[in-house]
Amino acid sequence: MMLRVIFSFLVLFIEASDVFSQTEEKAILVGIHNSFIINNNSISFSLSPQIGYFLKKKILLGLSTPPSSSSKSLKGIYVPNDGFVKNRGLVSPFVRFYLFDEAKFQFYLQQSGDFYQFKSNIPDLEEFSGRLMLGTTFNLGIAYFIDNSTTLEFCYSRPLLNGNIELFPISRIAYLKFGVNYMLKKGVFRK
Repeated sequence: MMLRVIFSFLVLFIEASDVFSQTEEKAILVGIHNSFIINNNSISFSLSPQIGYFLKKKILLGLSTPPSSSSKSLKGIYVPNDGFVKNRGLVSPFVRFYLFDEAKFQFYLQQSGDFYQFKSNIPDLEEFSGRLMLGTTFNLGIAYFIDNSTTLEFCYSRPLLNGNIELFPISRIAYLKFGVNYMLKKGVFRK
């Protein structure tokens, strides 16, 4: 049901906007991604909205939500049966650079700073519970233009830093993202 509401909302955005080149300066990107994370024989999915603003034709500044993750095992620490370790994604500002002009397939490089909140009920880690963690993620993606304002994206994401808790490996696991984006300009809505 929720997926239908989101899809309907996005279709209305497309119909209400004028068509223009995707990487046009001063355009606004609105999108949603689904991250697939494989961790110790489990697969998790994380839905993340994103919004961005094109400063230049191929340079996008934006905000997204990094995927949350959890684990039942850690190196060097005893984890009881009821123990958990969670990294809840809060916000992820990013810079994206598109490599080509006006191409049907558009490759991009993206660097983001990722803010997480760490939580755990494991005695050895309780002192860290509730702390904010900062990481960074490198993304290599490809966008396919359905039309001039709509793209489907596939992205490989590789976290580069794991924050301030060295024993916490799950924030360093590479993952894949699939998403859809719509590009809008200020004042594009018809009267």
